[in-house]
Amino acid sequence: MTEAVKALKPTALIGVSGKPKQFNRAIVEEMARNNAYVLFPALSKIRQVSVKIATQVVKVAQERGLTTRPIPQDVTAYVESLQYQPVYKNFA
Repeated sequence: MTEAVKALKPTALIGVSGKPKQFNRAIVEEMARNNAYVLFPALSKIRQVSVKIATQVVKVAQERGLTTRPIPQDVTAYVESLQYQPVYKNFA
């Protein structure tokens, strides 16, 4: 992944891989070389930040004609409906 970041110089990375620990120090340092700011949202706010980022991605994709199906009026609610909902059980 580090080589891809070096070659493509992305402005954002969204961690949606099923493979853990993909964003290592080398990748973060390479992103910092390519961009003025590197954002790491607090884990307590990660779901809200993820929804905001994904909502913007959907809006831009729709504006550029990159979507293959109609997007509902309330894009935020649409994105939230697609977000994984973890189920935590109390085994105590």
